[in-house]
Amino acid sequence: MSAWAGCSSACVLIAFAAAATGCAARMSSDPAAALRLAFPSVLHVRSGPAADAARILVAEGPAGPEGYAVSLEVVSRSGPFEILVIIDPALRVRRADVLRYPGERGWEVRSRVFTRQFEGKGPRDPIRIGEDIDAMTGATISSNAMAGGVRRAIRLVREAAAS
Repeated sequence: MSAWAGCSSACVLIAFAAAATGCAARMSSDPAAALRLAFPSVLHVRSGPAADAARILVAEGPAGPEGYAVSLEVVSRSGPFEILVIIDPALRVRRADVLRYPGERGWEVRSRVFTRQFEGKGPRDPIRIGEDIDAMTGATISSNAMAGGVRRAIRLVREAAAS
């Protein structure tokens, strides 16, 4: 059973705030709340353009977009799982996390040891297993799926910001 089983959304939000100060915890499952925590000067969060079965939220600050949250589904051997990627205006990953993982195999991709590797990655980075991302032992297919999802999130935000 997950350490987060039965944990309220408030508990998850507090855990994400702790993670921002260096503690290992999972991100809020609410993309808008995660954006507000990642970008404290946000005035409001709005929906971005619908994109390729992904949900994009834009964190608006006093001077325009301060960041983006992309929630999307990727597929591994255990089935589809949901990830959330927080991206800054320079198209750099602030945080990536697995929100929902269905199986017993490959669950290791939820680990901060793994997801921390995506932080700081941007459109010029390969974001590929074996190049700049190390796969989790026992979760190679899920690791590849997560890397592909992060690449896709960056691409979607780049396209949304350009339009």
